[in-house]
Formats: sequence, structure tokens, C-alpha cells
Amino acid sequence: MKHKIEYQGKSYHLESHSEGDQIIVECAGERYVVTAQRAAPLPSTAPPAAPAHHPTATAPPQSSPSPSPSPTAGGAGQVLAPMNGVIKKIHVSQSQAVANQELLISMEAMKMEIDVPAPQAGSVTAIHVAEGGTVEQGDQLITLA
Repeated sequence: MKHKIEYQGKSYHLESHSEGDQIIVECAGERYVVTAQRAAPLPSTAPPAAPAHHPTATAPPQSSPSPSPSPTAGGAGQVLAPMNGVIKKIHVSQSQAVANQELLISMEAMKMEIDVPAPQAGSVTAIHVAEGGTVEQGDQLITLA
């Protein structure tokens, strides 16, 4: 996924993808590998909260890894929110044909712009969100057929 973040008054463009519990981040020609550790799940009576991440930087792998499936892909053509955020722009419309990895939605999360690509080629059969709306990680955004 591509991200645009602002840090200490400067804008940065990042690209990232996950491989198991590792997140590969590329910024300004540098490659970083971050290992995320999640906190224990909350009891079902507690309100949902964002997962806690404790990143640890490690040396980049020597060989280029193959990309893993999109973390925004649910089952049967479901496109899910990769994290809590606000829908900034919906780039597709109902019944529109889309290519694999075509940009579907732009979100804002933790002051970062998050692009949500199509996990497969197909046709948009339903849009479940509206621009300006808030979503939680795992919420269904779009359905593809």
C-alpha cells in the first residue's frame, strides 16, 4: 500500500506490505522491516480498541520478498478496512469494472493517507461506506464480484 505521512512538518511518501508479522516499509530509497507484536485481546464486554503495535526495526532481508496477499481482502470479494480511519475519497462507482490493485478508496488514519487497492480484478457490486464516514479495522468497504 502507498501512504503519505507528515512528520515534524515534512511530507513523506511510503510504500508498505506485510509478510506474516512483519511489515516492509520503503521510504526515500531506504527499506525497513518492522515486526509488529499485538497485545492480548480485550474481553468481549470492553469496547473495541485499536490493536497495540510495538515496532522493532531489523536489518533488511538480502533478497527481495514476493508480495503477500492484500491485508484488505476479505472472503468472497470483500474489501475490508486495513485500520480505523476516515473515508476521504471513493475512487470507484457501483457496477464499475476494476483491475487487480486498482485504487478503490483513500482513507486517513493517524494523520496518514492510506490507499485501499482492489485485491482482485472484478466489478464493484456494492459500496458500503460514504466519503467522510468513519470505519474500524475489518469493516467492509466494498464488495467485488
